[in-house]
Amino acid sequence: MAENVIMGSGGKRSTGRDRGPVDPALPLPNSAEGLTVELLNRLVAEHHPGSSVTAVELVEAKGLSQQVSTAGRARLRLTYGPGSADLPRDVIVKMVIGEAG
Repeated sequence: MAENVIMGSGGKRSTGRDRGPVDPALPLPNSAEGLTVELLNRLVAEHHPGSSVTAVELVEAKGLSQQVSTAGRARLRLTYGPGSADLPRDVIVKMVIGEAG
């Protein structure tokens, strides 16, 4: 899962290692609070069928003004449902966020 970073390039978005586009009809959040169980469950299930996210804890969010970087970062702790693949609990999501949160 560490390689499954959501990236944007113009109107076309993709996930991870050229695994195909993210549905543009389902918008990606521009704040850490938008990283919901529903969103993460959908993204994980797309690439790991049979896996599910049952809980998301926002551990830390840093906006652009809080670090030297071109993207904000949210550190999350995920809980997976029974029968899910062996995926990392702690993940980093890079996103455009101006301030923490």
